Amino acid sequence: MAFGAPAQSASPRRGGTELGPAAIRETSCGLLETYIASPSRTALDLATGTARRLRALDTSLDMGDLACTGQICAADIADITQATTSIVAAGGLPVVLGGDHRVFEGLCAGVSDSTGGPAILSISNNLTLPATVDSAPLPLASMAAGDEGSHPLMCVGVNGLQSGEAWLAFQRSGGHLVTADELHDTPHVAHETIHRFVGAQRSLACCIDLEVLDSGHAAGTPGVNVGGMTPEQLVDLLAAIDMTQSLSGIAITNVAPKLDARGLTELAAAEALLSALRGLLFDEVAP
Repeated sequence: MAFGAPAQSASPRRGGTELGPAAIRETSCGLLETYIASPSRTALDLATGTARRLRALDTSLDMGDLACTGQICAADIADITQATTSIVAAGGLPVVLGGDHRVFEGLCAGVSDSTGGPAILSISNNLTLPATVDSAPLPLASMAAGDEGSHPLMCVGVNGLQSGEAWLAFQRSGGHLVTADELHDTPHVAHETIHRFVGAQRSLACCIDLEVLDSGHAAGTPGVNVGGMTPEQLVDLLAAIDMTQSLSGIAITNVAPKLDARGLTELAAAEALLSALRGLLFDEVAP
């Protein structure tokens, strides 16, 4: 079950993320149109020679957008938590379309309320979630600490300067780190490391932050990332790991379409989301 969290980023970060959910929806539907237009709901990838059939979407539901207004605040996060908790209680998989990157806090809180606390996979250039209008930035490691100890945390694509507070919290949590440089230099080793982490989890909350991409490839985000991943690297990474059995919730964040006149950011977001959910959406078939 998907829902949008059209929350703006708090100043001084660049705005525009409130338009992200609508852009991701529209682009995702466009990518699926090839399958829907086929009588067999099957499409062949000429680059790889693989064919996939789109499953029936009868059990899928788009709940629309939450009523986020203005820059993101604690009330928006509480609404995201409540919506996530309701979806999990109904036996669904929450898919949050953002929206500022801080919406991931609401997803993790909602999944934790229902499952007791998932492992966290953050695909982002940052070790923190940004500030809201009424609270400070939140180290990712603080969300990995549960009542019964620390839940596993992996941060993928980290790049650039990180706050000392977030770095120390990450080290104390025993988190796992795969940097952007490692993804560039030794992608097969990095993919295997991430695959092992995902395979060891029974419950996993994942966030795909579009700021993980190099800004030359995806300008439509609130921040700037020089030396980040390419869209192709992001999609290949998500294709190399299988979250189907452990995924308890997923958020895709930091899409600000007006900042990218080429539309590449929302395209990368939609392709990444469909790649992450491919085990739930598609069947592999003989070409």
